Amino acid sequence: MAIIANHIESDALTVPSVTDSPELVHAFTELLLRLDLEDRASRQKICKESIKQADKLLTRRSYKEAQSKYRQAITVVVGDTFVVPIPQTENGGVISGVYLRLTMDERVSLMTCCNGMAQCLDKVHKTQEALDWFHEVDVLHKHTRFLTRPALFDWMVSHPDPLRLDFFIQRITGLSCASSIFLRLGNTACAAQRAVVGDEVIMSLPTHVDPRPLRELLPAAVMRTLTQYRHPDPGLLAQTTLSQESLQVRGSWQKVKLARGPGISHRSNFASFVYKSRLYVAGGQNCGTTEEYNDLWCIDLQKLDRWRQLPAYPFGRRIDVISWNMVVHNDKAYCLDAMPTLDYFDLASENWVRLRTPVVGPDGRLAPWPYRGCLTPEYAMEVVNGQLFIFAGALSPNRMLGTDLLFVLDFRTMRMTQLAGTTGEPQADYRHPGPRMNIGSWVDARQDKLHFMGGMADRIAALGDGVSDPPPSEKPHAYDDIWSWDIRARGWRREKMLGNVPCPRAEHACTYNPGLDATVVFGGYNPEVPTISAAATRGFAFGYYADTFVLEHASSPAPRWRQVLTRGFPTYRAGAHMHTDTDTGRMFLFGGYTNTEFVPSGKHEMTRSFGDLWQLRLDVPGGFFEEVDWEDEERTAHVGPWHKCFACGSTGPWKKCAGTCRGRAFFCDAGCLKDGWKEHKEKHGCAKR
Repeated sequence: MAIIANHIESDALTVPSVTDSPELVHAFTELLLRLDLEDRASRQKICKESIKQADKLLTRRSYKEAQSKYRQAITVVVGDTFVVPIPQTENGGVISGVYLRLTMDERVSLMTCCNGMAQCLDKVHKTQEALDWFHEVDVLHKHTRFLTRPALFDWMVSHPDPLRLDFFIQRITGLSCASSIFLRLGNTACAAQRAVVGDEVIMSLPTHVDPRPLRELLPAAVMRTLTQYRHPDPGLLAQTTLSQESLQVRGSWQKVKLARGPGISHRSNFASFVYKSRLYVAGGQNCGTTEEYNDLWCIDLQKLDRWRQLPAYPFGRRIDVISWNMVVHNDKAYCLDAMPTLDYFDLASENWVRLRTPVVGPDGRLAPWPYRGCLTPEYAMEVVNGQLFIFAGALSPNRMLGTDLLFVLDFRTMRMTQLAGTTGEPQADYRHPGPRMNIGSWVDARQDKLHFMGGMADRIAALGDGVSDPPPSEKPHAYDDIWSWDIRARGWRREKMLGNVPCPRAEHACTYNPGLDATVVFGGYNPEVPTISAAATRGFAFGYYADTFVLEHASSPAPRWRQVLTRGFPTYRAGAHMHTDTDTGRMFLFGGYTNTEFVPSGKHEMTRSFGDLWQLRLDVPGGFFEEVDWEDEERTAHVGPWHKCFACGSTGPWKKCAGTCRGRAFFCDAGCLKDGWKEHKEKHGCAKR
């Protein structure tokens, strides 16, 4: 036996290894590739046959049977263990290795199946599930972009090579059908944005591509109609009802009436925070004027009586207090400028203090201060477990596009460490957020992740900053994403946005309400979705919003956004700040700005700032909706810059009642005043002066 064993061992040593022969390795690899292609071609043939049968069943309105066939086709492509749509629990639900490995034929087939599933579900009134499947079409489209080389920033136009009409048909079908659903739900902003994106896809195709099949799916007239709406649109408020509780919730915006007397100036680009039921507002500017502020004010959110002025910011010029953020830690409100210092306002002694903050680079060594120049609008700051996180923002004068920098300041050592991003020119990479500013942020109840929503890359401002790659273009870009940063693992994850979502936007107000375990978003600005007048005599290349959305984190493992349906709302604006008073659970909105041509105004400045204070109530447990007179609000609510006529319900620049009610009701003309006076008098206790 020993002789045999030795003989075998000797022979084994003389047998050449496969890996020692490049020719064998190459031949074996080619064999595997050929077998894989043959297998994929065979499965693709089966998939297309299933899709063909499913399409016929959909046409015959056999929706249940059609869904079964579409699912069969999906299983043929990705197997029976991979779940489509991708759940949020699977690495965020946006980026998938399976989707990255698809061929173009397989990707188009999956897009076709997702559109088919969504249309079946929509026909049987399963709107929530239909939106999930339409969203998956967009996820598949994004993976085509993820694979493009060189890598693309989100605003860059790219088409598959070679061009495929079936790919664009599925892309436009998903956008157009989703737009229709959003319009039914009253989410005019998303309806318009989806249509505008589809229109831009069609317009960007080479001249040799026949656009008529795509225009049948998304007529230009539909896009023009949708861009005539405001968001929300006063003319549609009466038609918008609570039809889908999983996608809509009732709410109420009420303007807070304060005692008369000296008060805070109207402003935007300010800093604000809430501490012990007091709202603090610092700095900023009055858009449309040359007024800049370094002042500090506060108001008691339980008494809601009057503003109180505090010591002004003592360091630097007034312009240094524009586009700040402030956060509270251990009874101190901290703010960050571009200098290697950290300033704070001591909330007990009501004095300002300045500290120096050394910087630690990614290698753990002391590094130069990264913000060379001036840190301008608008970075996000959050405090978690004794650490201050700072993300994004623009750098003047040479990074006005926005940045992807993420830093953390440890309050124990007062040292700042770079966690992610680059101080040089930004590089496109779908695995982490692109350069941006003016974003929304929050930390959820578990305190283990930071969340960053939307924002924009200001490509107009980047024209003069010397950035050569990417080349700036004419319009800023609003992001359509949410990214989370895992504090312990130190990594990014892109999170899927499901439900009745806010459209892409920047400069939106955002607050996390721990009592509701929910994030609320209001308003903002989109530089890429135009707004035109019905008469087409005036148009804007942008849109300001006054819509409201809530994401209830504890509602399910995959929470969905719901739009808050209100009978009135603050004027369309960007740059407002929203906060939750954690002592009471109440939510408040202050300030912001808008374009005075977009929102009618008696003034002639191009922009107008606000100094108003609003409270939001939600029809959820703990949302204070029991305090709302819903029927009365339908007739008396402020509708952006307009008002409802108490008598006839029309919306316009109507005159308020001059009686003792102090403007509780508005009337469009003398006839309506006469018709509605008796009811108004009885309901609101009004009398003639």
